Amino acid sequence: MSIISSVGLAVTQLQARVRGQQFRNQELLGIVKSYIISQDRKCEKIKILLAKGADVNARDKLESTALLEAACRGHLEIVKLLLDKGADINAKDFNEQTALHNASLKGNLKIVKALVIAGANLDARDENGITVTKAIRDGAHYVNVKNVIEEGKNELIKLYQDESHKYPKKQEYINLFLKQSLTGTSEVTREIVQFIEKPLSASQKKQAQNYIEERKKEAATKIQQWLKEIKLAKSNSQKAFEWFKSLGNINFFKKNTLGSKKFFKINT
Repeated sequence: MSIISSVGLAVTQLQARVRGQQFRNQELLGIVKSYIISQDRKCEKIKILLAKGADVNARDKLESTALLEAACRGHLEIVKLLLDKGADINAKDFNEQTALHNASLKGNLKIVKALVIAGANLDARDENGITVTKAIRDGAHYVNVKNVIEEGKNELIKLYQDESHKYPKKQEYINLFLKQSLTGTSEVTREIVQFIEKPLSASQKKQAQNYIEERKKEAATKIQQWLKEIKLAKSNSQKAFEWFKSLGNINFFKKNTLGSKKFFKINT
């Protein structure tokens, strides 16, 4: 075979691989968007396509990814699968909205929580500079989304704080099951997998650290406000006390005014 023929064959093979990749990418997005295929069946097909080389972050003509579509359409299990396979959690569509924007605006609460726990960026902005929190503020789902976001933050913080303690606590069990696994039973293998947990991603760690700092600032603000209120109550009670004293009616002040209760509580 001549050099020219060899080069021509290599180019043809490369083009075929590229076309195959493009077809698998289109099929991946098509499966997520389909209204006919069940979610369980979609998960099976997605796993097969990804195993064959489909790009988990492939985009359609509107710059949407499989994760963006799944989050918008309320497919929780697909969202989890795609994240587990390396989908970009903060990928943006043509409106520069993320999966968290999509799930929040649609009121897909379980997906919102899953994305927050997975480390989604709450400060990501769309083409108008709108963050998720601001986007939902005037929406019908605001209260519910706000609550699940807070729940997601709390769970991520807990995962982050517990991560360094999980493996040591379970070490003796892991050793036990590893010894038992010499029998090669699938049951033992499943138990081992349950104990060895997947570590947090860099995105999860970063967001957890941000949320911890956020909580610290909130706590400091509340403490400052509390101290300010105590100081104000004491000041107002002092003025009221002096006024009633000048009228010779201190007993009435003690029994009947809210300010007096704060004043005497502070000064006893």
